Amino acid sequence: MIGAHVEHKDEFVLAGFRELVTQGPNAGMGALWDKLTKHAAQRGVPLENVHMFGLILGMNQNNQFDYRAGILVENKDVAAQLGLNAIVIPAGEFAVTNVQGAIPMSIMAGVDQLMS
Repeated sequence: MIGAHVEHKDEFVLAGFRELVTQGPNAGMGALWDKLTKHAAQRGVPLENVHMFGLILGMNQNNQFDYRAGILVENKDVAAQLGLNAIVIPAGEFAVTNVQGAIPMSIMAGVDQLMS
């Protein structure tokens, strides 16, 4: 895992699935990634050729956060063609960390790094 850092990103479209999850090893993120990879495979999307992102949008007082497992696509139309939800992320500065390894533990390690 590379250390957390702040990075400028231009506007991008993330296509995938989202859930409200709780921080911890049983957060449900692994099942969300399984759902996305199976869905993409059924539609012939070669995941080795796409950028995959986990996106956290806010955390509430119960340590739950809106988590999105997704792939980078050109626009919302492409997401719709793939049968995925899309969100347009405006350009800005983002806290970023890269993770490798088994889901959800690798993701939780990245979340812990970002939160610290």
